[in-house]
Amino acid sequence: MLDRSITRLPGLAACIGLGLAALSLLDPGLLALSVPGLTLAWGGYAFRRQRATTLLLAACLATTYAAVAWSGPDFAADSPSYYVYLRSALFDRDLDFANEWAHWGFPERPTTSTGHRLNQHAAGSACLWSPFVLAGHLYVVVGGGLGLHRFPADGFSLPYLRAAALGTATLVVFGLLLLIRTLMPRFGPRLAVVAALGTTLASPVPYYVLVQPLMAHGNIFALACALVFVWFRAHQQPTLRRWALLGALLGLLALTRWQAIVYGALLVPLILSGWRRRALPWLWLAAGAAAAVLAFLPQMIAWQT
Repeated sequence: MLDRSITRLPGLAACIGLGLAALSLLDPGLLALSVPGLTLAWGGYAFRRQRATTLLLAACLATTYAAVAWSGPDFAADSPSYYVYLRSALFDRDLDFANEWAHWGFPERPTTSTGHRLNQHAAGSACLWSPFVLAGHLYVVVGGGLGLHRFPADGFSLPYLRAAALGTATLVVFGLLLLIRTLMPRFGPRLAVVAALGTTLASPVPYYVLVQPLMAHGNIFALACALVFVWFRAHQQPTLRRWALLGALLGLLALTRWQAIVYGALLVPLILSGWRRRALPWLWLAAGAAAAVLAFLPQMIAWQT
């Protein structure tokens, strides 16, 4: 019994450390929690390095959360235009952005044919952030009820915005993991890690994680990594499930940033190769197209509204 408890300690330490790092990002008043959070997360991994991929992932997530917390994420540029979908849908139960633009002090925007205020940006990031913002809402409500803080539960206060930043950070780390896994079969684990980290850190991605995490760029990076990961597997061993997943990821990319529809060009050689090898039934292609449309559906609903 004692031996079993000891073997569970690294995982428990990593979970607690990850939670403390997340709290340090959600609440700027808890920034100091990032220090014990990192200590516990990396301590759990160091205690059990062998077969500890999950512990390493937890430590990397905790490090990313702490880095974003210490950087002080900004809510400038196009960030409000991406976040406003989520705030309006969750708290106002509509997609009328007039009160949000007024709250943030923006000039009054022109109305659409349905009488709503114009938004020229995509709705996908709001969909991706929604689980994290709901968790942030729980923190605000429960913590406020216990008298631990006084953040308004209105979708505007800092924990909500920082919860979206938490979502971007999480997606980027998982996207980087998928990129490494894509490269590993060809180049081995060490070179795959160096290549993936090098290209990511030398790109604008860190800026859109640490400084402007409420833009769409970090989410697009994560989704693109996922698409490439599935692309290689669909090329090596095509299945109905993988083609449906390819379509869903392409739809999510377009939902998150419309220009990302150009990733559809990656599917062209895959389709031609599948037809040439007679390994791509029409049903699989139709499933991919249907999944893409379903994934893009929230944007069509927003446009219609």
